[in-house]
Amino acid sequence: MVVKNDFFLREEFEKWLETEVGLTTPESRACYVMADCFPGTDIPYFEIIANLIGYGQLSLARTVLDMWEKSIRNNHKGLAAKSVSNKLVYLKKIREFLLKFENSIMKRVQAGVLKPTMSLDDLMDICSGINKSSLSPLDGMESLINALGENGIIKMAVESSYFFEPELVKKRFVEMLVDPFSFPKRKENEDDNDKNNGNKPVCSLINEYTGYNLNVNTDVKPFRHYIISHVWGNASDPRYYTALWNVVLIPAWANHLMDKSDRLVGTLASRLKSTFQAICIKLYNLNNPNLYNWPGMNMTCPPVDATADVLKGKYDVRVIMPTQNNRKRVGNIQVREVKI
Repeated sequence: MVVKNDFFLREEFEKWLETEVGLTTPESRACYVMADCFPGTDIPYFEIIANLIGYGQLSLARTVLDMWEKSIRNNHKGLAAKSVSNKLVYLKKIREFLLKFENSIMKRVQAGVLKPTMSLDDLMDICSGINKSSLSPLDGMESLINALGENGIIKMAVESSYFFEPELVKKRFVEMLVDPFSFPKRKENEDDNDKNNGNKPVCSLINEYTGYNLNVNTDVKPFRHYIISHVWGNASDPRYYTALWNVVLIPAWANHLMDKSDRLVGTLASRLKSTFQAICIKLYNLNNPNLYNWPGMNMTCPPVDATADVLKGKYDVRVIMPTQNNRKRVGNIQVREVKI
């Protein structure tokens, strides 16, 4: 019988909380040691997930982790929003710990050094309601998250991206004020990764303004492994599609997070997108009514999706300057400090 408050790898988790997270007292660590039980059992989620990892059932372990997060978000309606938020923070540390030490856990179990507290058969019985088709994916970003941490990834993604010189952004805005709905929009069934370049009008505009021609084959593109990302999305709306305040060249390894449709508050995807939005608002001064006539666009200044998810701090962002000599030369790249 599993004792609810004494589960597999709890001692290692608490030691990690002390040494890596800086929680030096038992009281501070106790909040993070959640013992929520898997539905229909008296066995903690943590116990089940840790044992699944030990046996190498990584997809199933992630699925149970995701179930745990969903249960916190959906099944704690009686709790104050702050309590739910805190539990999600604690769960994020549990996830970080378990995924960071996956290899170590599996290796020790395989060598017989670490003994699982549950049999694989029992685990499979408990998880029998989970279909193979609904398993959570193994995400290639996890190794990067483990190496850099979420904050490190966000900062690297922002500081590796390319924004546009604010005067260019304002110039495009003024151009579009004449008749906002007459400008190009994204065609149906096209996305930022469309092999036929669903962003051709955006590429043409960037070439006109900066001299960087993105409407060419990958081998000769001036930005390789970068994706044209619409920070607020809505590319099917002509007011957003070729608006430079909504366009950033983002490294391909980070851009897929910007495109996620299930950006739950508190997730890396939400934190990354919200931080990019906050950077754009600050860099371009989008909230200034003297610079941007939003009513003339029949809209308001786009807000940050989740202000609580913005990673505050100072960022050195790369800014593409206007072209020189009528596109015979490409625009310079400058670095601007943006504090959010």
